[in-house]
Amino acid sequence: MSDELKWLPAAWMDEYVPETQADPNTFICQSPDHGWLLRPVEDQDADLDDGCIIHISEGQTVKFQANEVYGDFTLTVFDDGTFETDSDIPGKANCFRLDHDTDTLQPNLGELVSCGYGIAGSLEPGTYGIDAYWWSDEEYLFRFDIVDGKGQLTKVGTVQ
Repeated sequence: MSDELKWLPAAWMDEYVPETQADPNTFICQSPDHGWLLRPVEDQDADLDDGCIIHISEGQTVKFQANEVYGDFTLTVFDDGTFETDSDIPGKANCFRLDHDTDTLQPNLGELVSCGYGIAGSLEPGTYGIDAYWWSDEEYLFRFDIVDGKGQLTKVGTVQ
């Protein structure tokens, strides 16, 4: 379980979410032909026409969202519809999935159990593999500057 705060540009929050990073500066790269940009770390060597790209310039602010991943858990659903997990999940968690399947994403355990996913009413009694994590509702502003020839993002506030 990791409750390390990580970041992702808010523009990339979609069905496919690139890997979050502990340091937002990890997303910065510079191209001789395209200037400064943000791109997913896993795509740093990919063609610039592919994937998520955010062109940035000095003084520009970029919105980010924060994330904490709490790991995998075992969910047990009992005959009476009650349920429990094998260990405590932080109360801050607002994303729960069955078997890491984003199509099952729910904002709390109760809704995950009651949705049923193809099963009438709710999940049948049994054990299920789930994961839990948190995404911030709030967006954080990071300002892009060039310092000693290197790009740098600095948190400057939140979106109100």
